[in-house]
Amino acid sequence: MSVAVLAGAWLVRRKPWRSVGGSLVAGVVARQVLALALSSGSVLRRKRTAGDAAKREAAREP
Repeated sequence: MSVAVLAGAWLVRRKPWRSVGGSLVAGVVARQVLALALSSGSVLRRKRTAGDAAKREAAREP
C-alpha cells in the first residue's frame, strides 16, 4: 500500500478537521464577541462625552 492510501484512510477514519474546525469556530465567535464589547464601550463613551459637552454648552448660555 502506498503512503497516500494510508494517509487517506487515516483522515477518513479519524476526521482530524473536526477538532480544528471547532476551535476555529470558537475563535471566530470569541473575536466577534470581543469586537462587539469594545465597540459598545466606545459608543457608550461617545454618547457620554457628547452629553457632557451638551450640558456644558447649555450651562454656558445665559
